[in-house]
Amino acid sequence: MKRVIGQVARARAGLRSEKILCDDGGYLLATNGRLTKAGRLTYLVRAQRTGKPIGRLIEAHSVRHAELLVALARTGLPLPSMRLASGALVYQEWISGAGVQRTHGQLLAQLLTAIQGHETTLDALSANDYFDYWLDYIRPRSLRAGNVVGLTKTVSDLSQRVDIWWQGGKIGLSHPDITRRNIVINDQQSPVVIDNELLSLGRRPEYDLCNTAHSSRRCADEIAFHFRTIRPAGAFSRGDTQTVNIAWALRRAGSSYQAAQMTEARKWIELASSGAWALPFSRKAWDALTE
Repeated sequence: MKRVIGQVARARAGLRSEKILCDDGGYLLATNGRLTKAGRLTYLVRAQRTGKPIGRLIEAHSVRHAELLVALARTGLPLPSMRLASGALVYQEWISGAGVQRTHGQLLAQLLTAIQGHETTLDALSANDYFDYWLDYIRPRSLRAGNVVGLTKTVSDLSQRVDIWWQGGKIGLSHPDITRRNIVINDQQSPVVIDNELLSLGRRPEYDLCNTAHSSRRCADEIAFHFRTIRPAGAFSRGDTQTVNIAWALRRAGSSYQAAQMTEARKWIELASSGAWALPFSRKAWDALTE
């Protein structure tokens, strides 16, 4: 009976599978295809004989972005190995291991600063060829939210303010998805970041910190504290506080829109406009990061 059940399970899996032809002439058996929140394709890749997961296919923003991900995976950063598959599709190896415990604030801060602090030799002038978290994702999503709730001009005006602040930042590595659920402790007891479709070049590391803190709101201040102990004092400008606050509130408005929660989206847009505190950590924690 077990053998029959196994055959039926494999047959069902086969119905959902797709052979992805790779640029090198080979192919990968991809299953469970879906679109991510960022509107990117992702697949689970299985071994052809056993059906066990061996990796993931992730759609990068562009071919240049795909090349960036593969290059970064070879630098010693806490990332799975990656290789180009087809066009903007990247194959990322499967990492087996345990998840991260709830007391994880220090680890998240360490991983975030390790990636943000990595010196890349890539051409910064070509940053627009990669993926920009604000310009390519958060901004357009926020504008759609404003259109739906009748606050188009409000969001447009706020976004223009964020645009100026964003473009004034120094280009470096950005990872807005360093969260507990995206980290696996591998067999060597080392943490590995397993969700990397949004890893790219960026301009505002404080925005990444907000995302990480928001993902673990119960220890948001703890994450900010550990971030401050790793980075030099005054990592961010206190004069940017209001703009950071607006940018984060618009991010929350876009998330609410994507979840079809229009009342919540309106609330966050109005909050961004009013100047009320929106950041995921306390004012005290933020002030400790600024000068």
